[in-house]
Amino acid sequence: MISKMDNSWRMSSLGLLLTMLAACAPPLPESNPSTTESVAGSASPNLTYQNITLTESQPNGRILWKVSAQQATYDNEGVSASLETVAGEFYDPQNRAITMLADRGSVYPLDKRLELTGSVRVLSAHDQVEVQADRVEWLPEENLLTATGQVILQQNLQAEGSASRWQLQSDRLTVNFADQQITLANSSGEPVRGSVSQPNLQVAATTVGFDLAQQSLQAQGSVEIVDPEQQLNLQGDRMTSPWPPQQIVVTGNVVGRSDKSQLRVEAGQMTWQVGSTVVEAQGNVAYQQPNQNLSVRGSSATINWQANTVAVRGGSTTQLNLP
Repeated sequence: MISKMDNSWRMSSLGLLLTMLAACAPPLPESNPSTTESVAGSASPNLTYQNITLTESQPNGRILWKVSAQQATYDNEGVSASLETVAGEFYDPQNRAITMLADRGSVYPLDKRLELTGSVRVLSAHDQVEVQADRVEWLPEENLLTATGQVILQQNLQAEGSASRWQLQSDRLTVNFADQQITLANSSGEPVRGSVSQPNLQVAATTVGFDLAQQSLQAQGSVEIVDPEQQLNLQGDRMTSPWPPQQIVVTGNVVGRSDKSQLRVEAGQMTWQVGSTVVEAQGNVAYQQPNQNLSVRGSSATINWQANTVAVRGGSTTQLNLP
C-alpha cells in the first residue's frame, strides 16, 4: 500500500517538473515569409521582353522617341533598357519625324536619353539628310543629336532642275535642332573631307557647318576647294556658300591656283560662281606670272582660268625681277 502511493507521488512530481521546464524554455523561431520573398526578388534575373515598342513622351504630350526592338532587357532597378535590332523615330521641335536604325541601343527614361550603337543610320526625309555612324546619342530636352566614330553625312540636293549628292566624313557630328545647325569636325584636328557631284567638287576644312534654316554652308580652318575638271584649287581661312553651292566665297589668306597653267593669285577674298571659269579677287591682290619673274599687285582682279588671263585693277603695280 505504501509502495503504490509512493509511485503515484513520484509520477505526479515528474509530470509537474516537465511542465515547469517547458514553460521556462525559450520559444522556437518563426519563419518570415516576407523576408524570404525579398531575398528571392533581389536575386531574380533582369526582365526581358521580345518584339517590344517603347515610347517616351513629355507631360504635354510631345513624343520624344518611339522605338521598336526585337529584344529589350531592363536592369534590376528598371532605370534603363538594353535593346537589340532597333528601329524607330524621334521628333524635332517642329514635330517632324527622324527615322533611326541600329544594331543595338539603350534607353534611359529618367535622363531622357536615347543611345544607339553599331551601324547606326539616321534619316531626315524633310532635309534629305542621312547620317551613318558607330554611335548616336539623342537628348530631346536639349534638341541635340551627337554622332561619333566613323561618321558619314549624305544629302541629296536639288538645284535648277538638276540633282546632286553631297557627302562629308568626320569622326564627330552634332545637330542642334533648336537653331537648325549641323557641325562636323575631327577630334584629331585633321580636316573634314567631302565631295559633291554635279558640279564635281572636293572640299576640306577643319570644321564644316550647315545652317538648315538659311540653307547655307560655312567652313573654317585650312579650307580647300578643288574642281578636278578645271584643275582649279582655292585655299583660304574661311568659306561660305548658299546650299546647294552656286557661289563660293573664300576669305582670309586666299590662294587661287590653276594646276593646268600654273597660274597663281593671292588675295584677301575670292568669289567663284561654281562651274564658271572666272574668279573675282578683292583685297591685296598679288599675281605671279607663271615661269616668269613678273608680278602684279592691285586692289582687285578678274581671273579667267580657261583663257589664262588676269586683269588687275586699283592702283596696280608691276614688278619685274631680273635674274
